Amino acid sequence: MPRKPATTAEFGLDPLKVAFQAVMVVGVFVLAGWPLVSAEARDTASLVPMAMLLLVGGYMAYLLIRDLRVGNPIIVVTEEGLLDRRRQPGLIPWSEIEEIEVRRMSFMPGLRIVLRGGERRDIDTILLSSHARHILEAARGHLERQERQERG
Repeated sequence: MPRKPATTAEFGLDPLKVAFQAVMVVGVFVLAGWPLVSAEARDTASLVPMAMLLLVGGYMAYLLIRDLRVGNPIIVVTEEGLLDRRRQPGLIPWSEIEEIEVRRMSFMPGLRIVLRGGERRDIDTILLSSHARHILEAARGHLERQERQERG
């Protein structure tokens, strides 16, 4: 049986953000579906905005369902590495992480992780109870320890 990594910090869903996202998803689908049920709005000019709203609503619904299926905690910071339970291959060892920074996108907040091979992984924190900088702070000590071990 594999040893469970020692947890140093866990970050889960914010119930208020989840509820707000659910209301937004329903609202977007209602707005997108309105031209289908409204006799006055059945023209081809309304099809493009309707399709765009359906795409946005579908993406919002995907993010919500994905996070709800995983359950809490979503992000786990351990002695061995950083785990985003929504993604595979799972745990990213500290030895593979070259850099972590807060992603500067207001519509999709999160972390940007650059791995030693140059690969980049983004972690969205839009529905989490903690800001991305709190996850970064929890990870920073582990990264500094890893760097000291590599140098010494």
